[in-house]
Amino acid sequence: MEHTQQKHSEIVKAYAQEVGFDLCGITSPDIIPEAKNRYIEWIKGGYHAEMGYLENIERRTNPRAVMQDAESVIMFATNYYSAEVEEQPSNKIARYARGRDYHKVIGKMLKHMCLKLAQEFPEHTFKFFVDYGPFLERPYAEKAGLGFIGKNGNLITKEFGSWVLLSEIITTLPIAFDQPAIRSCGTCTKCLDGCPTDAFITPGMLDSSKCIAYQTIENKRGDIPAPIRKQLSGWSFGCDICQEVCPFNNALRQKETGIADLKPRYASFDEMKATFIHETEFFEKFKGTPIMRAKRKGVLRNMGITSTFHATQEQEESEEVLSDQLALFFKAFMISFPEYVR
Repeated sequence: MEHTQQKHSEIVKAYAQEVGFDLCGITSPDIIPEAKNRYIEWIKGGYHAEMGYLENIERRTNPRAVMQDAESVIMFATNYYSAEVEEQPSNKIARYARGRDYHKVIGKMLKHMCLKLAQEFPEHTFKFFVDYGPFLERPYAEKAGLGFIGKNGNLITKEFGSWVLLSEIITTLPIAFDQPAIRSCGTCTKCLDGCPTDAFITPGMLDSSKCIAYQTIENKRGDIPAPIRKQLSGWSFGCDICQEVCPFNNALRQKETGIADLKPRYASFDEMKATFIHETEFFEKFKGTPIMRAKRKGVLRNMGITSTFHATQEQEESEEVLSDQLALFFKAFMISFPEYVR
């Protein structure tokens, strides 16, 4: 039996590489008590903000609530890093959102993977998810040996740092499990210290309502709270600060993604402001991308905010000069035409 399960692992990983996944690991569908308890604490603390769809704890923490007879969880990581576009100082877009919607890209890869596995093992069931399903991806990815969960809550791999997108297949196929990864942050707190809004309650515990990514993407109910608005640091869709400061995301792990659809089309909204004039132009520009989640209304709100609070010193000086010139003009006008002054 053990030999058969090991053979299954070899077949699965060979298919994963063939389909285009960068990393693949296998683990048990058993509940991870530490992860479940921490998730319950996060929900009960209200740190999920307005994301009510996350409150189904059983389905989120128990793979067998999704597939009762599950035997294995196959975890995948896909590198999305790219430096092909020049970084901008304002109205920035998080790296994961600069290409095609990864749900569509990776979903297609997973469907291809499931078809291959179903042909190889026709008596078994395979069900895939790309973070839109009820699944705690990072704890299971850590347990499958893909990487460890950092203090910023992201999965950190030794090959690509945290610049990876996670996905999974739950299956009735028994497969040999991989060894879990060991957490390696040590005493480093750069991600916690680097967050401009102090969104981390404790290491790995994020208050979504204070998170720039949440406020610029998931907040669809109105304005961004003033304390957060003043700390957006130039971001208009998502935020990469807690990843950018992480030592594990150094140059050795900044490898260009091999997935063409994940390569960036832009890095900032600044170069595309004309696109926002009409809804139809916005749709044509961003259809099939993560930007559609915030919709035009949300992006316009975010752009207005970051543009206001990211004014350069040169702009501020220009405004002061203009103000002085207007004051001189009105003073001269009042002296020359006193009859118009009331």
